[in-house]
Amino acid sequence: MNGLFAGSYNSGILRGIILNQSACNRLAISAGYAKKASGKASKAAEAKSDDGPKKEAKIHRPSYGRRRRMQFEKNRERAFDMNQLEEWKGDDHHILGHWLLNSIRDVRKYVRKEKFEIPTLSEFSKPFALPPKENILKFQTNRVLGKPEDPLNRRVTMTLKVSDLNLSPKDLHVFLLLVGPRYNSETDTLKMSSDSELTSSLNKKKISDTLDALLSEAKNSKEKFEDVPLVKYKHKSKPSYEFPKEWLP
Repeated sequence: MNGLFAGSYNSGILRGIILNQSACNRLAISAGYAKKASGKASKAAEAKSDDGPKKEAKIHRPSYGRRRRMQFEKNRERAFDMNQLEEWKGDDHHILGHWLLNSIRDVRKYVRKEKFEIPTLSEFSKPFALPPKENILKFQTNRVLGKPEDPLNRRVTMTLKVSDLNLSPKDLHVFLLLVGPRYNSETDTLKMSSDSELTSSLNKKKISDTLDALLSEAKNSKEKFEDVPLVKYKHKSKPSYEFPKEWLP
């Protein structure tokens, strides 16, 4: 009995010692982790202190927008509150009267321009002179007001009388074969247009270069294609009306 009691007593003591040792080990490990963490934190704090003064963080105030919204709603409700209006003292017009006065001011503004500014423009007037006969090319450009990005702004159309080119019959035959349906045989006009470039000036230059290339090919071509007949294309002509003479003063 004594041996059994002594053995159980010794085993209980050993079990307690082992449990105490494991608890001490856990405490030591946790203390080590705490030291490591505190060391990292201190290093990070030292690094921040070395960088210089701390930057102020942006403070997010979501309530600011809500306050503004509430104030706006309150003012909107007061806008139609008759008690908030000032007492009318008979010293102002109705809103319709203000509209009438504004229209009168606009008319007076243009009357002043007509009286004082238009006479000064006569200094820059020039007598009309017909363009010289050497200028046989007519370029037409377009402008869409208020829309600078409109594709129509860069479109350029050129028209000319083919008879003004003074080509020989053989060269004229080759030239008309090259231009194709762009030539109107009824009016003897050539019409070319371009809007592939970014600006109207570039499209104008492109049409001019194309016309020069066509004329060069028609004049310098060894083969005149005299056996190839010309095709007469149909062109829809716009109706033109003459101004009645009896309407003239």
